[in-house]
Amino acid sequence: MKNPEVVIRPMRAEDYGEAIAILEYWNLAPRSPTEEIPHPERGDLKTANSFVAVIDGKVVGVCSFIVHNPELVETASFVVHPEFQGKGIGRRLQDVRVREFQRRGFKTVRTETDRPEVIQWLIREYGFQIAGKKTKKHSFGHREIGHWTVLELKLQKLE
Repeated sequence: MKNPEVVIRPMRAEDYGEAIAILEYWNLAPRSPTEEIPHPERGDLKTANSFVAVIDGKVVGVCSFIVHNPELVETASFVVHPEFQGKGIGRRLQDVRVREFQRRGFKTVRTETDRPEVIQWLIREYGFQIAGKKTKKHSFGHREIGHWTVLELKLQKLE
């Protein structure tokens, strides 16, 4: 059987539900503030700042970002449905996102992750450097890790 074609494209409004379902699987879905959690780790997923990976019309991965200012951007959602992991989809999503950052002229990318394998991958494959740690506000992401590792990457503008 031939590998299905993976299309990486900007997220559309109709992709939102499928993207949220994948984020929920990884405990990374945005949350509205509540009395128990007045300041959630992630409060929304902006379609305009997101890309999806699609196979046969189904969303199988999503990545997004938050613009802090003209020089600083932060990665946000970055997940691939477990059935489709190990097929290079995460790399393709990250490559598209980094090219978008370069195209827009951002100088620094900040990310927070709690998965050791992702930390090492970002360092090895993209040149991120560890900038510190940050305590999580509530259970979000990996349920057994109570902090984020903060990483930064200095970008060069695409010519």
